[in-house]
Amino acid sequence: MKKIKLIISLVIVIGVILSGCNDKIKPGTTNSDNTKTIKAKINTAEKTIKPFLYESSGSVESKTASRISSKLMGVVNEVYVREGDKFKKGDLLVRLDDRQVTAGAKQAESSVNQAKKGYLSSMAFLKSAKARMQLAVTTYDRYKKLLAEDSVSAQEFDEIEAKYKQAKANLARAQSMVEVAKSRKHQTEAALDSALVRKKDSLIRAPYKGRITKKMIEAGDLASPGTPLFEVETQEIFQGVFFLPENLIYNIKKGEKILVKIPSHKQERIFGVIERIDPSADPRTRTFTVKVDLKGYKNFSSGVFARAFFPVAQKEMIIVPESAIIHQGQLTGIYLVDSSNKAHFRLVRTGKAVESDFVEIVSGLNIGDRYVENISPNLEDGCIVEDAS
Repeated sequence: MKKIKLIISLVIVIGVILSGCNDKIKPGTTNSDNTKTIKAKINTAEKTIKPFLYESSGSVESKTASRISSKLMGVVNEVYVREGDKFKKGDLLVRLDDRQVTAGAKQAESSVNQAKKGYLSSMAFLKSAKARMQLAVTTYDRYKKLLAEDSVSAQEFDEIEAKYKQAKANLARAQSMVEVAKSRKHQTEAALDSALVRKKDSLIRAPYKGRITKKMIEAGDLASPGTPLFEVETQEIFQGVFFLPENLIYNIKKGEKILVKIPSHKQERIFGVIERIDPSADPRTRTFTVKVDLKGYKNFSSGVFARAFFPVAQKEMIIVPESAIIHQGQLTGIYLVDSSNKAHFRLVRTGKAVESDFVEIVSGLNIGDRYVENISPNLEDGCIVEDAS
């Protein structure tokens, strides 16, 4: 009985299978091809000769940076700025206690007034001495003639001659007194000017338009000549400071235009001009310092990270636009397009940046390979790509 039931079951299964095989699929019931189609520019990889760019890390610095110090010793009364504050040329930064220099200025002014009086007095004495000298000369000449005519005695002539000599000596003394008084007047005036300058120096002002980068003084501190109060920099002119190894330094030249990237700046890609190449290398690192002028670009912050790309040689390479590169986590790749216009993701290894928007492909891309030049968000492996060139 069991055998009969088993045979019947097998017959039923075989019948179902045969009936399924004999059924035909009606038109329109097959699964359609869901492959996506997108439009994108397709390019062909080829070798080209481009400048080989050596990438150097460095930083941005202000071309005008300095320390502000006090020219005189005094207690700090007021500090008007903090780190990060911007200022204009002539803005008041610090006020020192000026009581001592004010007293010195008043004393110098008093000395000037006394010296002026002394000078006026000496000039009056000189005027009187000149008048007496003129009278003495006239009298002396007259008596000299009278003596020749025997109209006066020798004793009378001797008395007139003595008065003449005395007037001459008084005139010389008066002239000397005037010179001394004049010198004294000039000395006191110079002392007054110096005192007024010291008084002016009690107000420490900004030397140019810029920003406070470091503050090293507080109200109540004692300022002394030469001791820095602030570190300041201008925000008008900046430069990039980079380092090149000694084997490459002779491949660049002053005045050459280069690409600079500053990731933290809104205008990340800028161009600078090599302004200075230090004549000697650092003996520890064997590198030369290269300064790149960033004229025309403002509102940087000193010390921010920057990369410069120095053209140091010509090299044959395969390059692609940066827009063709896609990053998936730690992987870097490119979408190749096969003969059926299907896109396939392929891993590549990139080299140095070339020019402004191109990257060298070291491996993963061969000459003649077709690739998608501008990656679209909808592009994925297996898509059909229609060339939008």
